[in-house]
Amino acid sequence: MSVEIVATPTADKIARTDTPPERGWQRWDFLAVLLLVIGSGWWLSHLATQRFNFFDMSGFMELGYRMARGQSLYHDVYYIAGPVHPYMHALSYWLFGFTKTAVLVHLLVVNSVVIVASFIIARRGLPATLAWLPTLVTATVFYGPIAHPWYDQNALLWLFLAILLVECTIAQSGRQAALLIGFATGALAVLSLMTKTNIGGAAGLTLAAYLLCRPQPVASFLGYALGATVTAAAFLTGFDGVEMLYQTIWGY
Repeated sequence: MSVEIVATPTADKIARTDTPPERGWQRWDFLAVLLLVIGSGWWLSHLATQRFNFFDMSGFMELGYRMARGQSLYHDVYYIAGPVHPYMHALSYWLFGFTKTAVLVHLLVVNSVVIVASFIIARRGLPATLAWLPTLVTATVFYGPIAHPWYDQNALLWLFLAILLVECTIAQSGRQAALLIGFATGALAVLSLMTKTNIGGAAGLTLAAYLLCRPQPVASFLGYALGATVTAAAFLTGFDGVEMLYQTIWGY
């Protein structure tokens, strides 16, 4: 009587079999991102010349120009939101002058960063043939309706970067890594808050709740609180903190 031995797959082989076949980046990924960035940039450059609204948009542009000329926010100028958006305008004016080019560069750089971040986030859960679909939605609706540098979208920029950070580091489970990731996430949350209060506030609460669900929740939350505190303190000391709080909270 003979006994037939049948080989069974090991757990290691089973794990490899269950892994999605396109987890790593392919040549298609880079092509998809490049086409989305170029296509969205061309479309926005066309829309930006058609949707300029002096009533809403010129005030922020003038504010950025004043900052580029050396005026002080909350001291020389009354402003009801955080300082990040005006100084993003100021940076583009400092680099390219008070021109349409400066406005377009501001618009396209933020839009391109968000498209790339959106694709990387989508690609971590979807194959290359599908990840471009949610990114196409982002490229269409993120700046499409307004086609102008705006503080809502600039506030969301920091949220996209925070989501990208926590998503790409999801496998990190050490306490030191949790502290560092939490610190960076807290800093990005305050940057969002200092760009647009309502968006940054909602983003900050959501990110804090998410970090409590990650490995090392205590370390993650402590890092988050420390990063948020240090970044907020830097803003309050870099500007007239009392006047900034009055104008952005009580005055608003």
